[in-house]
Amino acid sequence: HCARVLEDVRQDIDRFLDPSVLKLSGRDGSVGAAAAPLGEAEEALAAGDRTPLELLKLRCAKDSLQSELEDTREETDALMARRERQAGRDMSTITRLTQERDELREDGRTKKRRLSEVEDELRQLQAERSALARSLEDVSERAKRDQEALMREVGDERRRRDAELKGLRQDLAAAELGSRASSLASDGPGSE
Repeated sequence: HCARVLEDVRQDIDRFLDPSVLKLSGRDGSVGAAAAPLGEAEEALAAGDRTPLELLKLRCAKDSLQSELEDTREETDALMARRERQAGRDMSTITRLTQERDELREDGRTKKRRLSEVEDELRQLQAERSALARSLEDVSERAKRDQEALMREVGDERRRRDAELKGLRQDLAAAELGSRASSLASDGPGSE
């Protein structure tokens, strides 16, 4: 907005310092020019009684305003360049942060998936452990029953063998007794 106002002032000064106005003030130096009829702008200038000193002041003011305008343009250009550089840095930072955010999100999703997989594996291992515990309990019960059955069989077999052995001993004792009796009978008094 300020630049536009300065530009308008500069144009007003340029119109005011139009060469035809300078001719009126006697700066042109040509005799014909001084004798030329006055135009509307020249008449306005003549009516305002502008002196060469006033024109010089206006020219200086114009130059000063143009210099200020140029300085303002340079400052504006420098400011724009700084803002563009800052915008570039900001965009770079935003891009980097966006990339980091996306990487962190992906890392979070990966960790969540891995956690889910580990939880699934843990549930599976717990199920397998429970199945193995039940299987071990079943095997232990079966082994206990088998041991008890085997102990009964061994006890029965021992009793049967003990009974057999007892019967054999009795048979042996009876046979020995019978053999002795026979031997005594054959060695008896009639054989001498």
